[in-house]
Amino acid sequence: MLGAAVLVAIILVWIIKDTSRRGANTVVWSVFTVVGLGLLPMIVYFLVRDPLTLDDHMADKLNNDVLKLERSYYAFLMDEQDRKCPVCGHEVKSRYRFCPACGNQLRTVCPSCGELMETNWKSCPHCGHKAEPPEAKGALG
Repeated sequence: MLGAAVLVAIILVWIIKDTSRRGANTVVWSVFTVVGLGLLPMIVYFLVRDPLTLDDHMADKLNNDVLKLERSYYAFLMDEQDRKCPVCGHEVKSRYRFCPACGNQLRTVCPSCGELMETNWKSCPHCGHKAEPPEAKGALG
């Protein structure tokens, strides 16, 4: 009888430590362990417990955050790369609306949201506004 009580106590201590590491409800599992006399609750706990600890979840979240930041940084770098004006070949930044050398219009402004768009785009990628075709602009209807 004493051996069974010691076994239940050992299982109880282990379940208390493990539930706190995994974010499970320690009180419920402790009561279940004492009422179920240890062995059966431990088997059930092994079947339903979260395989990852709270530290594992935090590490995964941090890794995902780092990946998002890296993607944002590389997208920023790609957006800031120099391009060439199709008319004169002068280097222009991707955020330029006009070529500083020849004045060629490189981008237009969306009339709906005000974001820059390529001149040949049919709709704004920021708000979805349908752009007028170049020949329709200024045409009398």
